[in-house]
Amino acid sequence: MNSTLFFILSGEHETLPPAEVMAVLESEGINYKNVRLSPKVLILEAKQDCLPTVVSRAGMCEVAGRLVLKCRDNEREIIETAAALPFYDFLQPGDTFSVRVHRVSGSSRHLQKMELQSRIGEVISRLAGGSKVDLKNPEKEFVGVISQGYFVLGYVTAKRQDQGAPLRRPQRRPVTHPSTIKPRLARCFVNLSRARKGGLLIDPFCGTGGILIEAGVMGCRAVGLDLDPQMILKATKNLRHFNLEHVGLAVADSRKAPYLEAPSIATDPPYGRGASTQGSELADLLAEFMAEARSVMQHDGFLCIAAPLKIKVKEIGLDAGLNVVEDHIARVHRSLVREVAVFSRRRRKYEEKVPWKSYS
Repeated sequence: MNSTLFFILSGEHETLPPAEVMAVLESEGINYKNVRLSPKVLILEAKQDCLPTVVSRAGMCEVAGRLVLKCRDNEREIIETAAALPFYDFLQPGDTFSVRVHRVSGSSRHLQKMELQSRIGEVISRLAGGSKVDLKNPEKEFVGVISQGYFVLGYVTAKRQDQGAPLRRPQRRPVTHPSTIKPRLARCFVNLSRARKGGLLIDPFCGTGGILIEAGVMGCRAVGLDLDPQMILKATKNLRHFNLEHVGLAVADSRKAPYLEAPSIATDPPYGRGASTQGSELADLLAEFMAEARSVMQHDGFLCIAAPLKIKVKEIGLDAGLNVVEDHIARVHRSLVREVAVFSRRRRKYEEKVPWKSYS
């Protein structure tokens, strides 16, 4: 039976974090519906037992659980709505709990976070007889988010526990490179390619192995290719440093795929500071690569790729005969705006399921 679930997302991008959560659900074969978005909050209906899997996989999801309430950012309405809810569904007599409220980007300054936390805690204590507030070591947790005119309160059942993430930062690896993407984004790329634990993930422009590292941590069978032998050596050192297995690392031209089929491709081709395309124009390189990728992609496979916005990678993919699943724009710094596009060989209607442009 489906429940209404909430996901609190990292704030580094508007649409990539919710897209990643939904990609994880799809790759795991979990149906969902009734998607609603606010900045840093995703709400949808799905089976509750999916939450640990989603939070363990998604690099841009911090906390998830069952939605308790969603209403306007009016303190009286929040308290009255909370007072009508059966909190005994979440708490047993004697349980300790906490209520934490977060504000997104200066939203609704008329609401005082600490006062709101206290009042909600009082309501819960009264309705769930015998339960007490404990902000230091609670047995149960509720989290509220003030976001763009709305207030959301959720009961937490899953929290991100990736303790090794800081150790995988580029500066902590044996070998790094100026153009290496950060672990959270690399993991997001893996998830957008709909890769699964035990499944094959190919990065045809692997560089020093940033995407391969996250794929390996997630349990994917990773394959890395690069035209530069030095990059393959560096990727090998980095994977060994983290004791990660891989199916293969090879010096190869992405325009002449040395593999017969690819269920999941996630890649960040060379561009930006310190990157080299080995004498090829990036747009031409990507056009040849995308045509080759289409020839080896499985019918239900996915390709996640990033490029500077001016390259128009979405149009390049369409010209190669691929279908756009989703498209995201991200500002990296003043001189670089990145486009992240996901492609499939078969037509899909994600725009009906994912209202990227309408936050409510």
